[in-house]
Order: sequence, then structure tokens, then C-alpha cells
Amino acid sequence: MKIWTFYRGFARLLFPAALLTALAAAAWVSFRPVYAVTAILDAPQLSLNEWRTFSPLLADKALVQASLSAMTSLEDRERQTLEKNFLTPAFWESRIQYKTALRRDDIKETPNADPKKSDTLGLEISITASDEKAAAQRFEAMANHIRQTMIHHRLTNYLQEQRQTMARKRDETAIELIRQQFAVDLSEQRIADMQKLLKTYPELRRMDTTTVVSVESGGGKYLSPLAQIVALEATISEANASMRAVRRQQEEMALRGRFLAEIGTPPPLTGKDLAAWLNERKKTLFASTDQQSQITQEVSHDLDLHLLDPLLYTDLWQFKTLPTSFRTPILLRRPVPVAVITFLAVWLLLPPVVLTFRAIRRRITPHFPAT
Repeated sequence: MKIWTFYRGFARLLFPAALLTALAAAAWVSFRPVYAVTAILDAPQLSLNEWRTFSPLLADKALVQASLSAMTSLEDRERQTLEKNFLTPAFWESRIQYKTALRRDDIKETPNADPKKSDTLGLEISITASDEKAAAQRFEAMANHIRQTMIHHRLTNYLQEQRQTMARKRDETAIELIRQQFAVDLSEQRIADMQKLLKTYPELRRMDTTTVVSVESGGGKYLSPLAQIVALEATISEANASMRAVRRQQEEMALRGRFLAEIGTPPPLTGKDLAAWLNERKKTLFASTDQQSQITQEVSHDLDLHLLDPLLYTDLWQFKTLPTSFRTPILLRRPVPVAVITFLAVWLLLPPVVLTFRAIRRRITPHFPAT
């Protein structure tokens, strides 16, 4: 009742103030429009699984700071705004949408189709900007950070896989060498036994017409001693060839191990800077591959391939089209809605606030008796 009485008494007085405030707010937003625009960043052969794996890295503090510091064209204020947004995981979840190439009709026609393994039409990026220039700058900043994060993700994954592979194959190759050496020793002992039989029984030197190339799994067991010797020699040759291949693999792992030991824990760099840093460390170990062994050249070229591949891959990540139409601002930057909201806020909400303030003031103000 008091509020209604207050409205009746002061509504006319508040109306001009509310109207002027609404007009001022409408004029302010009319000169500072903000538009909501979207663009598709082409990301060929990016699966949904890989996107879900690497997208949380977009909010990594070290990667965000490294990416933004490399963008020299950004102003300090814009860089601070982007850093604040980039460090918030909810920002990326709300601004980027993975667009799969698999549609509902495809799922109906192919029930076994897995959306997680399908390719993508691209990443749909949504932003707000005041004009075309600001939109292009923000789009490029976000796309550049996404590219750098993908390069960093693939390079670190490759290094982790190399370390795991080396740890696993170190023991596997050692066991394989022991087994092959045991097979060689066993075959040589059997050859010695067969030669003793030939000395004792010279008539057994007759060679069977059947060709025997191996005695594995009991093959050639019932052949003449001379045929068994040939088969055992073939088995020894195969085992020696296998051991040479295993030793070559160990040599290759040793070279890769030297590279991994040289890099240690990579510093927090952008994707391209990390690739360049790894390439410099590789060059210190493989200075001149033309004068080195074939295995060294092979490892060096293989490292070059894997360090360069993420860079070539992300070079394909380009915008298909950038928005050129900036017609309708977002709701809170349209003059009419802003004017209406401001007018109602001042005219309807200000009286209860003033009334509450007066009531509180009366309670805390001391009352002196009349004299």
C-alpha cells in the first residue's frame, strides 16, 4: 500500500528522469553496436575423438600466454581481454561447435556408422564484435591459438609415444636376442651331433632328394644326418638374420633415446616454436646425415617427417569464409530494447529502492523529544 501511494505521488516526477535515461542509453548503444557472427574453420580429417582430446588444452594457461605473446598485432587491452576469455573453459565450450560430416540421414541409412570416427566439416566459431575489422582480428586470434594448440598436442603426443615405445621394446628386443641366440647355439650343437654320426656311419652321407630349408617345429627330424645339417645351417642363417634386424632396431632406439634425453621436458612454447625448438635439438645430434650411417640417416629423416607433419597439417586449417554482413546487433546493443529496459528499470525499480532507503533511514535516525 505504501509503495502504491509512493508511486502515485512520485510517478510523474520519475517519468522524465526515466525517459531521459532511456534515451541516453539508446543513444550510447547506437554508437557502440555489437554483432554476433560465426565462421567455419576448416579442419580436415579431424575426428570427434581427437577434438574432444585436445580441446581442453585450449584453456591451458602456458599455451594461452605463449600464443597471445606471439601475436604482436594485438593491442594490450585486446590481448588482456582474449587472455581472460581463453583461460575460461566455458568460453571455448560456448564459442566452438564441432560440425560433423555425418548427418541424420546417413545414420538412418548406415546404422553402424560411428559419429566419433567420422570426419568434420569444420569448427564453427561464434564471436561478438563491433565491426568487420574487429571480427576478423578476433577470428584470426582464436584460429591461431587453435592451430598452435593442435601442433603442440600432436608433437607432445608423438614424444610420449616414442618414450613408451622405447620402454616397451627395450625389453622385447633383449628377449628376442636371447631366444635367437639360444636357437643358434642349439642348432650348432645338433650340427656337431650330426657330424659325429656321419663319421661313425659314412654310408649316411647320402643326400635325400627332398629339399629341406628349416628344422623348426620338427621339420627334417626323420631325414638323413646330412640333410639335417643343411636344414640346421639354414635355421642358423635365419636366426642370424633376425638378430641382425633386432640389433639394428636397438641401434635405432638408441639414437631416438639420445634425442629424447637431449630434449628432456620441452618448455612452454607455441606449437610452431616448439617444433622449431625440437628441430634445433635434433640438428645438434644429427649435424650432417650425409656422412653418417644409413640407420642414422633413417632416424634423422623420420624425426624430420614427424616434426614437420603437424605444421603442414595445421596449415590446412583456414577459414572457408569470413562474415561480411553486420546488420542486426545483439539484443542488448539494440537501441529500442535497451531504451525500454532502461526506462522500466528506472521508473519501476527506483521507487521501491528509494522507499526502502527511507525506511532504513527512519529506523537509524534518533528521535528527540519535543521541548
